Amino acid sequence: MSNNCDTKVTAVTIGIGEPYFSYAEKACKEINKLLNLETKIITEEYLNYCVGDHKQERIWSLKYSIFDIFPDIDTVMYFDVDWRPIKSFNILDYCPDKNKIYFTQDDSDSCFIQDLEKKYGLEPRTYVNAGWFVINRKNKDLLTYCRDHFYTFDRSFYGDQCVINQVFKNKTTIVDRKLNYKDVSDPLYGETLGLHNKNLNWDFYEKNL
Repeated sequence: MSNNCDTKVTAVTIGIGEPYFSYAEKACKEINKLLNLETKIITEEYLNYCVGDHKQERIWSLKYSIFDIFPDIDTVMYFDVDWRPIKSFNILDYCPDKNKIYFTQDDSDSCFIQDLEKKYGLEPRTYVNAGWFVINRKNKDLLTYCRDHFYTFDRSFYGDQCVINQVFKNKTTIVDRKLNYKDVSDPLYGETLGLHNKNLNWDFYEKNL
C-alpha cells in the first residue's frame, strides 16, 4: 500500500459551455473548501480528444484523456460536474493505494444494470458508475484503451460508462457509495459524503454560490 503522505490527489471535472462551466467552477470551489484538493477543469480547448456519436457522449469521453490533457497530474479524483462533496473528508482515507482504481457501484438493484453485468461478464454488484472515480497515472493505459477502442464496445447505457465497465472489468476496487451517492430517498442518504444529483447540486449552487 502506498504512503498517503506521498500521494497528491488532483480533482478533475469537465465544464464545457454554460451553465456547465459555471457549475464546474462552483463544484471546484466546494472541493477546495471541503477536501482541500487542487482542482482542474477540462474545457472546449480539449475537444480534439473526444470520441462518440453525439454531443454529450463526446463530452463525457474526455475523461479518458485526463492524463494527456494534464501531464503533470499523478493521481486523479475525477468527478462529473453534477457531483459535489457535502462534508469534509480525506479522500486518501477511502482510496489509499496508488495501484488500485476506485469506483462506486451503480444502481445494482436495477434489472437493467443487472442485465448489463451479465452481458459484460461482470460479477454481481460490480457495474460501476463512471461519474466519480480515483485513478493513478500508472493505470493511464486503461483510459487510453477506452478512447482508442471506443467504437468496438457495446454502449447501450451512457457510452462512456459502458466502455469503462468493459475495459476495467475485474480491475476496479469498489468503495463505499457514500462517496458518490445519487438516491436521496435511500435511508443511507444521511451518511453521504459526495452527492451526485444534478437537480439538488445545481439548486445549491444557484442559492449559495
